[in-house]
Amino acid sequence: MQPFRFRILALLAGLFTFAILPSAVSAGDWGAIALSTRTGEWGTSRNYDDEDAARARAMRECRKNASDCKVYRTFENSCVALAGDRTGNFGWSWGYSPAERRRRAVAQCVEQGGRGCKVETQFCTGDAD
Repeated sequence: MQPFRFRILALLAGLFTFAILPSAVSAGDWGAIALSTRTGEWGTSRNYDDEDAARARAMRECRKNASDCKVYRTFENSCVALAGDRTGNFGWSWGYSPAERRRRAVAQCVEQGGRGCKVETQFCTGDAD
């Protein structure tokens, strides 16, 4: 009796895994960056199915620590680097190689008046890499 129950449980576990696997593996192409230029806080989103959902998630993340957040950029199927300093200066870049993205994001932050700019995060959405 025990081996039969084990086989049933194993079969159900396998079916459950395959039922949820497609949604876990398939990723949307949209992402967004929300920033607070007053506090230096930021929020991002990635792999959302539509632009509005990506915007909403980035805003939720940023608003965890700031009330003046604004979505500054949305992107689709891209790799992004975000650089900032703690006084609210930011820069971002998408495309390019990972090293060039980081360099451009930091350079843009410095051009905005940033001091001590550093890469805060980098990631890809969708199939980009």
